[in-house]
Amino acid sequence: GLLNGKVRFYADTDEQCLDQMIEEMKEGSVVTIFYGEDVTEEAATDIAARFAAALPMADVTLLPGNQPVYKYIISCE
Repeated sequence: GLLNGKVRFYADTDEQCLDQMIEEMKEGSVVTIFYGEDVTEEAATDIAARFAAALPMADVTLLPGNQPVYKYIISCE
């Protein structure tokens, strides 16, 4: 997983990597998740639910980005 352009997270699964990223984003109040063309809407919805559960005060938005390279692009403010 990349954070600010640098590889910061390593994991065996996408979910494990995203869980590591969630820990880094505990201070965020607005999270936008763009999911790629190879990600199902169901899988993306599950990821958004993980963010919403971990960051209950954050506004989490999920959008189809249809990007061909990255499975997820996540913005946290």
